Amino acid sequence: MASLFAHFPIKLNPLYAIGIQLSLVYVPHFVKMPLLIAKLKKDGKKLDIANSRQVSEQAAKEGGYTAALTGCHLNNFEALIYFSAATLAGIAVANGKNGASLSFDAVEGYAGLFIVARSAYTMIYMTPSLNGILRTIAFAVGMVATVGFIFVAGSHYSALKA
Repeated sequence: MASLFAHFPIKLNPLYAIGIQLSLVYVPHFVKMPLLIAKLKKDGKKLDIANSRQVSEQAAKEGGYTAALTGCHLNNFEALIYFSAATLAGIAVANGKNGASLSFDAVEGYAGLFIVARSAYTMIYMTPSLNGILRTIAFAVGMVATVGFIFVAGSHYSALKA
């Protein structure tokens, strides 16, 4: 399975990929804020930016597009956590010894696939007319890449210990 990702056409430095995913976390947030402020202003309400939990709660209460953007923002945070763990495990195993290490090409391929999938996921999530099966497919590709990455890194780690 690792060799499959070694041939993925888009390769990224895995540490840069973590930074890119961190950036993707905030794309929906920065799109949401002006929309939420305008909507609240129209309703004669004010946004208390000092209380970040209140911002998310207000966006969820407003419903519609701002709630979807909040969901996208939070989901990207969750993806950042598991992708970061998988990436660090892959880097550690890629630095292995005894010839059982994971290739850096495979690590960069996993990172490339994940970022392509999560970028597509974010853009699809932010486009209400595209939501549905496309979003599910993009999410699944990113999740399969990450879970596969963890299992491949784990199997190479086991081989290193032997």
